[in-house]
Amino acid sequence: MSARVRQWMVGGGTIRLLLGAGLWLLLTAPLLAGADAPAGPTVLLNEIGMSPAGPETESPDGWLELYNYGQSAVDLDGLCLSDDPADPRGWPLPAGLVIPAGGYLVLRLDGRPADGPDHAPFPLMSDTGFLGLFAGEDYLHALVDGVYFPELTAGTTVGRSPRPDYPWGRVACPTPGTGNGFTADLDCDGRVDAADLGRLMSAWQQPGASADLNGDGLSDRQDLALFRADFLAAATPVDGPAIVFFQAVPGEIAAGQYTLLSWETVGADEVELAGVGRVSAAGSLYVAPDTTRVYTLLARDETAEVAADLTVTVRHTPAIIYFLADPSRIRKGESTRLSWAAPAAETVILDGFGEVLPTGSLNLSPAETTTYRLLARRGEAEASAVVTVTAEAANRPPVAYAGLDQFASQTGTFFLDGSGSFDPDGDPLQFLWTQVFGPPVLLADPAAVKTSFQAVAGGTYIFYLQVTDGFGGFASDDVRIVIW
Repeated sequence: MSARVRQWMVGGGTIRLLLGAGLWLLLTAPLLAGADAPAGPTVLLNEIGMSPAGPETESPDGWLELYNYGQSAVDLDGLCLSDDPADPRGWPLPAGLVIPAGGYLVLRLDGRPADGPDHAPFPLMSDTGFLGLFAGEDYLHALVDGVYFPELTAGTTVGRSPRPDYPWGRVACPTPGTGNGFTADLDCDGRVDAADLGRLMSAWQQPGASADLNGDGLSDRQDLALFRADFLAAATPVDGPAIVFFQAVPGEIAAGQYTLLSWETVGADEVELAGVGRVSAAGSLYVAPDTTRVYTLLARDETAEVAADLTVTVRHTPAIIYFLADPSRIRKGESTRLSWAAPAAETVILDGFGEVLPTGSLNLSPAETTTYRLLARRGEAEASAVVTVTAEAANRPPVAYAGLDQFASQTGTFFLDGSGSFDPDGDPLQFLWTQVFGPPVLLADPAAVKTSFQAVAGGTYIFYLQVTDGFGGFASDDVRIVIW
């Protein structure tokens, strides 16, 4: 994941952050004040949302929820809200905005301050942004609380999670004016349970749907890990075994394909996957059922047993699992290997060769570039796939050139240069220098295009250069160095 460092000044101190794509970062800094200053405000940013456009608004409006975690009411007079970390004075909050102890206050970030004291003079930008609550002059406008949040679209919300180890995250169910729910509470019933897991898995397996819980733009196993952590944090402690999750990815496959079953349980002395046997408390298993099948996971201890069912749907369509050529680029006269698999097909036809086995391979040596088509049929349904084998001209050998002979009247450093060598097909060349005559010397790099050696005695030195093109073609040349 790419990341960048952002740095700015707040309240006389520097906040320096490592920002990763798709992340929101919480910023909190101690208030800077004299020893006689009153205690700082007990207020935190708690939730940020973008409301959908309604009949009275042409575009989505933003909002911010503040939370007073203290035991006394807080008057926001003197505090400042800003969407620019370099401008801590931002919007001085008006007098009369009071948050009771343990209470919440929602500010409208709509750029319409004339609509009331709780309406900010700036709108919430939908792209990646910043919001910060800053103290007044007594605290040198120090940062009280702030967050750098990801892009928000209409109807999406981010907020402080009930989980202390995950301070901010996406909120599936906006709760302006009340406490936030868990990110994984997808059905907004106040619990993180099997129903939420079902929604997550349905979105994960449906093309185009989003199961992105952590806001990184992806629907992946990190979202499942977040669900697990929310489940464990939100669950009411119970005696006996429990199944945290039981899932198949993908949940629908073609005959012959694999799906990955994965699960996690807690509090169980024994866990069993029906039809397979005992398994670990948390694990995964690849399966390839021939027909649609229901898998049952059992978790038990001495007093109780719980079960979860999971259906893997198998499509009996003539899907072509793969159709490959290896290699797909050859020289004329060389061979390639076609291989394919369409296990659910009743008939498989390879153009030019007729009917073939549903799963098989064939060695070919086409004289020219050729596109092959595989057709799989089952009843009235059919599927097809093509692969192209590129046949290039027969390989021509390279030309080696070791350079001109050299003559010198004294010893020293001498250079060998094979850069005049070339390949008529444009293939990359490999070089190898070898001394075949003269007082033994050590070459700096025998495999380089250009190399050198140190001569300490007079005489005749002969070096042999061999070049190869990687396709069986090779050539050689030699060069003499005479020192008198």
